Amino acid sequence: MKLMICLAVALMATPHWAVSQETDETQDSAPEMVTVTARPLVVYGKLDGLVESPKFAEMELDSNGWSDFEIENVIAQGVSVKQGEKLVSFDTEAIEKALRELQMAQQDLEMELAAKRLAAEQAAQRFEMARSIAQQTMKNAEDDYQYYLEVERPERLKDLDYSLKMSNYSLEYAREELEQLMQMYNEDELTEESERIVLKRAQRSVESSERSLEKRKESIQQTREVDIPREDFARKNALDQQALEFAKSMLELPNEKVKAETALRKAEIAVREGAKKLQELGEDRELMVLTAPMAGIVYYGRSVDGKWTGLSGTAKRSLEIGKKVPANKVVMTIVDPNSLVVRAALPEDKLSHYQVGDAGKAVMKSDRQVVLPVKLARIDKVPAGDGTFGCLFTVVDFNNDQEKALPGMNCSVSVKLYSNEAALMVPRASVFSDDGIEHFVYTAAGQKQPVQLGFDEGDQVQIVSGLKAGAKFRQSKP
Repeated sequence: MKLMICLAVALMATPHWAVSQETDETQDSAPEMVTVTARPLVVYGKLDGLVESPKFAEMELDSNGWSDFEIENVIAQGVSVKQGEKLVSFDTEAIEKALRELQMAQQDLEMELAAKRLAAEQAAQRFEMARSIAQQTMKNAEDDYQYYLEVERPERLKDLDYSLKMSNYSLEYAREELEQLMQMYNEDELTEESERIVLKRAQRSVESSERSLEKRKESIQQTREVDIPREDFARKNALDQQALEFAKSMLELPNEKVKAETALRKAEIAVREGAKKLQELGEDRELMVLTAPMAGIVYYGRSVDGKWTGLSGTAKRSLEIGKKVPANKVVMTIVDPNSLVVRAALPEDKLSHYQVGDAGKAVMKSDRQVVLPVKLARIDKVPAGDGTFGCLFTVVDFNNDQEKALPGMNCSVSVKLYSNEAALMVPRASVFSDDGIEHFVYTAAGQKQPVQLGFDEGDQVQIVSGLKAGAKFRQSKP
């Protein structure tokens, strides 16, 4: 905004400044002189302002995902509304259908969850049963092998020894019997055929016992050297095989349980996500009717730095029955017309002239009879990027019942920046500078007299220091 400095100067009976032209009929080359005069000086700063309301409520379609917002009815812009009054309604047919479908889908998810929960419970029971069986089977195998080592194998070896002993006894008995028969028959000088047969049988019995003993020895040797080592190996191998099966079972048995638990967790997540979507869509359903959260005036769109923008360009074109409104956009804003501020842009070269607390007046451009008393409340610490600093004026003691000043309207802000009843003023053209920073005038003798400048007023400038009232200096360079 362009800053214009307005100077209000009190009228005086004497001229603003006097140029003393001391003429000497005998000296035509005498320089023209300027006399420093003191007079009242009042300086006003003028800024272009924009009226805003710090008390407002933006109506935003803060959707969770629903994007089909077709206007069914909408209140006109500029209408004053009360809190709770309906502002805009959207067509609900599509969202109602989506809600029904989502509710049925949620029921399916919950039924699936119940089935997965039962399956997980049964899988856990089967796992416990199978693990118990596998552990018992493994224990049985270990016990059987231990029993074989501690009982069966030693007893078998004992049986072998005992069997050999019994075979020896049989042979011994047969031989003793044969010897006794032979002695008996020799003594009796047996000659009968029957006696020879008995003796013959006894001899054959001895031969049979001898052969049986040989076979028994061979069998025992086979058992000790072959059969028992083979059984040792078989028993140990069977135990090792059972151990492998047990390890495999312990690894594989949880799979069904884990799969069932994973399926249950997925079903639980699906139900939660479905419930969340259903809740969010229900919340979006509530957006289909927007009501005023506060009393105020309806503005389409939103205010950005005091300027009103529609959803996509002009606000009036963006809110019409039958048109769709994009989600996550501010549809309209309710502003309080009785709470006003004025936003302005302060040029950087005038920044030092303004102080927070300065009082002024804002004249509405729509009607110059409408004047808002204002006070400078804030100056931004950082520039806006265009060589200006944003500033904010509060409106004090102004009755806006007739709503002649509304947000978005333009005004001209006038602030009293300086007042001096005896300001020293000289022609701007008689003040010079070599570097644009330090200023000076020329004395009557043609020497440079440094001066410090203050405010400009037309073609005059204020002298802050370096000259006193009544002092004279050259009007132009020597």
